[in-house]
Amino acid sequence: MEIYGKERLSDIPRHLRAIVIRSERGIAHLEKDRAKADRLRPFDDKLEEMLKEAAPSSKEKKRAVEEYAWMVEEYRISVFAPEIKTLGHVSPKKLKDKIADIEIMI
Repeated sequence: MEIYGKERLSDIPRHLRAIVIRSERGIAHLEKDRAKADRLRPFDDKLEEMLKEAAPSSKEKKRAVEEYAWMVEEYRISVFAPEIKTLGHVSPKKLKDKIADIEIMI
């Protein structure tokens, strides 16, 4: 399985910049980093749960889980490195809506 498809390769530098920003800020402000991580935890936990399930029953569901995973990554950027532009607006509400959509898929 490819982690980054060809269409995602151009996103790698942006994700790496966000990692650097988070690590620099996390060193200086560990408690703030923990609080931000707490905001992401429910979405990370749900993603882990989805990935542990047996293979998605349809290509549509598999694609939706992959989309959700990328949405979580974009949300992570918006929380830890808001000065880096995300690919569209991602919010807790949008993530919850995506979870609901996935959960009703067969």
